[in-house]
Amino acid sequence: GAAMSSVTVVTPAAQPAPRWKVSLAYATCFLLWGSTWAAVKVGLEDLPPLRFVGARMLLAGVALLPFARSRGTALGGGTGWRIAGLGVLQLAVPFGLLFVAQQWIPSSWSALLFSTFPVWLLLVGRVVFPDQPLTGRKLFSAGLGLTGVVALQHQELVSLSFSGQVLLGCAMTLFAASVVAVANDLR
Repeated sequence: GAAMSSVTVVTPAAQPAPRWKVSLAYATCFLLWGSTWAAVKVGLEDLPPLRFVGARMLLAGVALLPFARSRGTALGGGTGWRIAGLGVLQLAVPFGLLFVAQQWIPSSWSALLFSTFPVWLLLVGRVVFPDQPLTGRKLFSAGLGLTGVVALQHQELVSLSFSGQVLLGCAMTLFAASVVAVANDLR
């Protein structure tokens, strides 16, 4: 018989990033993601919502393409179709809904309603992955995040008057959050 040999490959342990880099990354995410809602509201003053979201996504795609290329990312073997499908579910549908909805609701309401995403993620995940328990800890964490957004937006939230368009905007934003949850669970 043929002799079998095994080779053990040892890889060095990853070093933790310096604290300043972690802090800078956190602050950058905080500023970029936190300002999104207000930036959309301002942009909607000059552009129709779907043209605005399309231009934003095109610009983001062009900006990210060199990073994907530098990592050697290839789109062969059905990968391109999978990326396109997830892009529609994670970006095109939800952001299209959000941009249209923000014509009728304040950015604070958009932020609040979209912050239900972790709750949707838990519920959709429970359906898609029935073996994943819906624990009290997970629900508490999602609820705590939602509570934080409510606390931050309280003043704006109590001043809104309801109309048919406002309710439609709220429903569209909630639906956008649920579509993103589905996309994330399908990844």
